[in-house]
Amino acid sequence: MAMDVLTQSVEVQQLADQLRADLDLLRGTPLRIGTVLEQLRQQVLQAEVNGQGRLTPAGLQEQTDAMRSRALQQLDRLQEQAQAAKARVEVALAEAERRRDGDPTAELLREFRQWRAWERIRPLLDKTERTMLLPRIQDLAQRAAQDGDDVTLAALEAELPAYLEVQGLASSVPQVLAAITQARLPHLPPAARKAISVRQELAAGWPRLMAAFQMARVEASGQGGPTAALPGWRPTEQVTF
Repeated sequence: MAMDVLTQSVEVQQLADQLRADLDLLRGTPLRIGTVLEQLRQQVLQAEVNGQGRLTPAGLQEQTDAMRSRALQQLDRLQEQAQAAKARVEVALAEAERRRDGDPTAELLREFRQWRAWERIRPLLDKTERTMLLPRIQDLAQRAAQDGDDVTLAALEAELPAYLEVQGLASSVPQVLAAITQARLPHLPPAARKAISVRQELAAGWPRLMAAFQMARVEASGQGGPTAALPGWRPTEQVTF
């Protein structure tokens, strides 16, 4: 038992070390986007001040267009770096999951148990009225979590998206899966919990980062005025000017 705990601790640390640089890059990218915009604003303002009485409107426009073009190129490079970092994180998580699965025979046994669990659950759901389906799923997940039955939770996680789509409840899938994932966490190995935590962070942070890039490009291209704030990586963060 002590060796298992030590092994799990080492696995978690290895995964954290492998992900750290790329996660730090992603978390810090909104601030880097803000820096590009801040520098562009200063350059444009300086050009306007220096160009008074020296440059024609067309000459000033040409100068600021060049500045905006350079800023857009900087944003392109930042986004390429962010996309590469996200891809590396996803590869690292997939590799960690493959290592966790380990023995192919054990993996097949796990899949068989999940199939058995779903074959037991599905008739119960089929007999449930559509309006009561989500509460019934919640009840099944809560019971499985209380019993420490990760096989049932894993079966629900794997099979419910397709099942709910057939039932016309596809819009409920993200909420249902999030609840099941949270219910599974206490029963998973530490490395698996770390992987889930990172996936959740990516799912929340990546759309915010893409929104920050979009807002920055609108300003940098001159299609919109200065923005007061950009979304940060986390929901509680923003980059203000």
